[in-house]
Amino acid sequence: MSESLDRLGVSTTRAVLISASDAGLTYGVNEGIRQALASGVVGDASLLVVAPFAREAVARLGTELGIQLALSAEHE
Repeated sequence: MSESLDRLGVSTTRAVLISASDAGLTYGVNEGIRQALASGVVGDASLLVVAPFAREAVARLGTELGIQLALSAEHE
């Protein structure tokens, strides 16, 4: 946690870190996450690899996405 706070420039030990999940689920989700990252509302995002727009998410959001574990592939 300390490393994350240092990267954000936060000196306190209390902080709220907001992460977006389900990148790749839909085009709209990808666009919303892109806007949230660009505006600083969220600090990072995770990719739902089995989702139908996962490749588009990587192209749009870049490669610095976390990977979200999906135990089912209902989005195929």
